[in-house]
Amino acid sequence: MKNILIFGVLILFTGCKSLMTAVGDGFNSYEKKYDEFVAENEQKIYSDFTTLLTQRADGKYIAREFYPDSQTLIAYKEYKDQKFEIQDGEQKTWSDFGVLTNSVTFVNGKKEGPENNYHHKTKKLTSDGNWLNGEKDGIWTKYKEGIKSEATTYQNGKKNGEYKIYDKETNKLIAYGTYEKDSIIDTQVLLPQKWDKYNKDPMLDGQMPLFGEGCPELDNYIDKKACAEMNMLKFIYSNLKYPASARENDVEGTAIAQFVVDAEGRVTNIEIVRGICGDIRTEVTRVLVKMPRWVPGKQDGENVKVLYTLPVKFRLE
Repeated sequence: MKNILIFGVLILFTGCKSLMTAVGDGFNSYEKKYDEFVAENEQKIYSDFTTLLTQRADGKYIAREFYPDSQTLIAYKEYKDQKFEIQDGEQKTWSDFGVLTNSVTFVNGKKEGPENNYHHKTKKLTSDGNWLNGEKDGIWTKYKEGIKSEATTYQNGKKNGEYKIYDKETNKLIAYGTYEKDSIIDTQVLLPQKWDKYNKDPMLDGQMPLFGEGCPELDNYIDKKACAEMNMLKFIYSNLKYPASARENDVEGTAIAQFVVDAEGRVTNIEIVRGICGDIRTEVTRVLVKMPRWVPGKQDGENVKVLYTLPVKFRLE
């Protein structure tokens, strides 16, 4: 079976406001919604439908974000200033269902120390590494299904030093080599067949799927692709509606959807990775379900599945 290719696109539907924008706007029916999350050494500053702002006894400011339908904590961030602009301290994020997806520390607005990223469903590690003064430093490792697949050395934010590629099925070393300032200067291949498979450009002798009929009036694939992407944007813009409940509660943010365009061109496996709130999750799903068939993607002359990641930003004006 062919590997699933991956494609991402960003759609701006209508960013988030400053965390302090809504403070002092008047009556707030959600003032006590998240009081149970206020620690004993914290004083509450403000809360609304999705957000809780507090100040800790040591002077740090804490911003918590929630998936409001279940009151699930999805983000915890520490700041050094009352405007909640300069992160300083711990940051953690979770999926809408409470699975930890990221953990890192900031010092004076820059990442510092170890960072770990996890899959939003399986909870397995997807990458880890270290930051030094806001730049990647040392060995950064990528994982597939929790198994190490790549290890790359960074210095001053650039790939610099040894890198290794592993076979996720056997964990054997496929290849290793050296980077110098983001450029590969040496590669030693130990398992040629595995390396060819790993290193194959998914666009070589192939093409990404095209939305709808794929603009058949055009001859050039590049033009077809640009036209099809524009048609997809038009389709989403013309069908997506800002949920009334989200408007009423000043809910903004970026919903992240994933779906697979299968070998027959059907949109399948729709999943909302981050929904902001229940009504936005439902609305994005509703629009994706309405999508027409696509012209399937191809690789080596055969139709293949393609995984799309689709961020949709909701903004109130």
